[in-house]
Amino acid sequence: TDQAWFCAVNRANGLLKWKIRTEGVVGHARPVITNKVVCFGTTGLSPEQKEHGIFYAVDLATGRVEWKTVSDGSGFHAPPVAENGGVYYGVDDLFLWAVEVRPWRARWIFNTETRDPNASLAVHNGTVSVLANRRLYVVREGKSVFQGPMDQGPAGPDPANPGPGSGPETALPAGLAIGPSQLLYSRENEIAGFDLERERLPDLSLLRR
Repeated sequence: TDQAWFCAVNRANGLLKWKIRTEGVVGHARPVITNKVVCFGTTGLSPEQKEHGIFYAVDLATGRVEWKTVSDGSGFHAPPVAENGGVYYGVDDLFLWAVEVRPWRARWIFNTETRDPNASLAVHNGTVSVLANRRLYVVREGKSVFQGPMDQGPAGPDPANPGPGSGPETALPAGLAIGPSQLLYSRENEIAGFDLERERLPDLSLLRR
């Protein structure tokens, strides 16, 4: 909440299961659950804290804090993404983190060299895509596969007819969707794409909204 509480409610009867006091405001980004741990970020609670935030991993059953990390940026605004027992988060403090949640262990850390509280993340089979400050980053195993301005290069496929081998996409806010072989992202009034298998922008026409 904006009163610095994180609450778990029983979905069947609406009763409070547990709540924890957080060091910062909760609610700017939705939480994710993986390996029976709920993960979420906060932003600064007071003027002196405005450049910091904390990322929490909390036991889903008990509300016990498993671990937490501190951001050197403006807090954790971008929604985290979970996959295969890990969670991906960051960008507000320049870094994209890939960590195991139980116990905490860093898989890798990638320096985006940019801060963006409005960044978006998507992940599929360990490949992470980030939109931050009008740049697209595609990262695999902590290494850059592609990065470049969103307003350059050809854009991608029609999401209604993505072509063979693309599979279903996972919709995300702020213009990111990712499938087994394609990443789709929005830029102003256009849909652009990135071919994850060939690691390049496909030579296809823009799709106008």
